[in-house]
Amino acid sequence: MCRKFLLIILISIISFQVFTLESPFLGIGAELGFPLRDNSIGESLVIGLTTKFKINTNMGVLFDFFYVNTKYYNFDSGSGWYGPDSFGNIDADTSSSPEWIFYHNEFLFNLNFLVTIPLGKLVPYLSTGPAFLLMAPSEAADFYPDFAASFNAYDSSVKAFLGYMVKTGVEYFIIPQCSIGGEFFFLVPRVFDFFRDLEAMGPIYFRNATHFAISTSFWL
Repeated sequence: MCRKFLLIILISIISFQVFTLESPFLGIGAELGFPLRDNSIGESLVIGLTTKFKINTNMGVLFDFFYVNTKYYNFDSGSGWYGPDSFGNIDADTSSSPEWIFYHNEFLFNLNFLVTIPLGKLVPYLSTGPAFLLMAPSEAADFYPDFAASFNAYDSSVKAFLGYMVKTGVEYFIIPQCSIGGEFFFLVPRVFDFFRDLEAMGPIYFRNATHFAISTSFWL
């Protein structure tokens, strides 16, 4: 009974905060990220959907769902299956990556606590929280057991890795219902590998993990 009472109070507080906001409280948009590293930008673009939910004028929650990368596999008659790697490194017998069926996709979902500082039409913000890297093989894994085994040797069939993300940027509201923005975000894709990767790569790790992104959102 006490828990139900506390839950009702919490919902009432959030509802009051949301419906007394002078500005829109829910933003849904698209985002495109560019890595700050030397890799081919065409293989390293991050594209996805972003959602911001404001609890009050200065606090909220941010959700992102991104397509991060595609890694490819190939078969060698002497050594068997190898990969995952970028398409240019697998010796494919086609020049077009969309025609290649042996790959896995990587997706990112993050849930961040959001802090905003409204300055008229400009709204700087900072968010931080956990991120989850999801990996899934192509449909070819259902028809080529050896390819499925190669993917499973790399990681299990569909697996999520715990990561961490920090984002900072600024939005400009063209009108109250539409904004454009730019931000930097720092992504640790696997928290438990952070110190190992940092030791192996040194300071360049931070450059590899940082992206610049542009976004546009529509607000309700």
